Amino acid sequence: MTLDGDTTDFSEETSGTSQTPEVGTSDLPVRGSKPETGLSVEAEEMFELVIDALEDGYSDTKIVEELMGYKGRNYKKGKMVLSEIKRFLELD
Repeated sequence: MTLDGDTTDFSEETSGTSQTPEVGTSDLPVRGSKPETGLSVEAEEMFELVIDALEDGYSDTKIVEELMGYKGRNYKKGKMVLSEIKRFLELD
């Protein structure tokens, strides 16, 4: 089937969608999406993991130590990465 014989003129058709109210969007990232602004490399790598953990109600300590793997003297750095992600999500 070809469209050689199709003479439809689309220039005069109007769309009824202009009367449809706009649907608001969420500021939270879509699951599986990458953050779009200047997060550090560490924060970008941990972004999805942290979002899932926050949604599941994990404590900051559990997120930093068990999920992100920042233990001992690295705990402070992990806490900073978590705070950066929370600031990005406007949760801090």
